Amino acid sequence: MNENLYDNSLSLNDLSKISLNENLIDDPKTGRLIDDSTFVGDASAEKSEEKLADSISNNSNSDANAAKNILNDISKDTTENVNENKPEYKEKVVYDDQGVKITEYTADLGNVNEGTTEYKFSDYTIESYVIQDGAYSGMTRPERLDLNAVDAIEANNDNFIGEPVSDMQNHHEQEMPNSCAIACQEYAIESITGQELDEAELREIGKNYGYTDDGGTPFIFAGKVAEQYGLESEYCSPIMGEGLTLENAMERIENGEKLIVGADTSKLYYPDNVFRPFMITQPNHAIEIIGFDKTNPDDIKVIVNDPAFEDGAGNIYSWDEFSSCCDKDFVTIHK
Repeated sequence: MNENLYDNSLSLNDLSKISLNENLIDDPKTGRLIDDSTFVGDASAEKSEEKLADSISNNSNSDANAAKNILNDISKDTTENVNENKPEYKEKVVYDDQGVKITEYTADLGNVNEGTTEYKFSDYTIESYVIQDGAYSGMTRPERLDLNAVDAIEANNDNFIGEPVSDMQNHHEQEMPNSCAIACQEYAIESITGQELDEAELREIGKNYGYTDDGGTPFIFAGKVAEQYGLESEYCSPIMGEGLTLENAMERIENGEKLIVGADTSKLYYPDNVFRPFMITQPNHAIEIIGFDKTNPDDIKVIVNDPAFEDGAGNIYSWDEFSSCCDKDFVTIHK
C-alpha cells in the first residue's frame, strides 16, 4: 500500500516566509521537500510534480498558493491510489470437527499478482489492551492468537510448535475462584481424548481423591485428575532434575504433551509495575502452555490458555517475559 505522498506539509504562512527557489525543494525529479516536510515521489503524481516544479521556477507571489493547491491535488491522488491498491480478500466459514460453524471471517490474500502470501506476527493476532477501570484497572491483557485468522496461522504453520488453534477451542473461564488447575486439566484431557467434559465433574473427582478443595489445588497435584481419565501426568522441578526452560517446554509440546505452569499474576498481569523487577516470584495461578511461535527466532512467543479470563484463550507472551513470572516447576499431561 502506498504511503501518504506528504506529511507535516508546510502551511501557507510557512511557505510565504521562505524562498521557494532555494529552500522548498531539493530535486523535483525525486520530489523531496526541504525543511523536514516530506514529499514522496509517485508515478501517479508525475504531472503534479511537474506543475509544482514549474510554479516554483516562476518565483512569483502566487507560488505559495499554487504549491499548496498542488499538494492538495496530490492528496486526492493518494486516496485514489490507496483505493486502487487495496488488498484482495476472501470470505471463509470455519467448522469444527462436529460440523458446527465457528466463525466467518476475511483473510488477506497478499500479493495476488506475485502469487505469494506473506504474513507477519500482527496479521494473526489480536492487539493487547489495558483495563481502564473496575477491580482490574491497570491490568494489561496481552496479545492473543486470532481464531478469525486461521489462513494466516496455517500459512505460518512451520513457525508454530503445538496445536494452539485447536487447543484454544477447549478454553473456558474457570468456574470457581480457585479452580484454575482443574480448568487447565480439563483443557488437556479434552484436547488429548476428544471428550467433552464438565469442570464441576473434575472438581468433584479432585475432592474425592484429596487432590483439590475449595482453596485450590497444590501444584504437585495439578495433573492427578487427568490420570483418572487414563492419562499420564508428571510433576517436574529443578529439585527433581528438570526445571522449566524454553528448550524442554518446546520439546514436550512438540511431542504432543500438555504443560501446566504456575504463574505469579501480580507480575504477569501488571508488567508496568515499577516494583516488578524487585518482586520475588510467588506463583498463585495455573496456566496451560499450548504452543510456541518461533517466527522471530530472537523473540520466541509462548501461547497459553489462561483460565482466569473469558478472553484468555491463546494469550501470547514473549518467552522471556512469561518465564520470568513463572515458577520453574511444571506439570506435563500426556497419553
